[in-house]
Amino acid sequence: MKNKYYIVLFILCACLLNATDETITIMNFKMQEFGDDDRILWKLNGKTATLIGEFADITRAVMILERGSDPLTIKSEKCLFNQETKIGKSSKPVHIEGKTISADGIGFDLDLNKQHIYIRSHVRVKLKKMKEKQNEKNN
Repeated sequence: MKNKYYIVLFILCACLLNATDETITIMNFKMQEFGDDDRILWKLNGKTATLIGEFADITRAVMILERGSDPLTIKSEKCLFNQETKIGKSSKPVHIEGKTISADGIGFDLDLNKQHIYIRSHVRVKLKKMKEKQNEKNN
């Protein structure tokens, strides 16, 4: 039974390696990275991803930076992501949402190793009050 799986995997790999345009398109692309303590550090999802070497050209990209109780969600129509360096970029509009911040702009540079994002232009940031702090003030 195991031999059948290896044969299918071998045929699939051989077909992929012989592709004339050397690209692979994946529907419902998903990628994530775990820390030393097995916690998820970040997730990257997309409607499609065209893989060209170490680069993934992602459409409808959604990146989630897991930061304890305050995850940050980054959405953009497109993202060119280097799978080796964990750096992404786009010239398309971007929206960022977290518990304490909301931001919009045009274009971004993202380093998932450092969990840093730089919005290139037309930046609009809205700081939010945390519900917990509001409740403490009311008591």
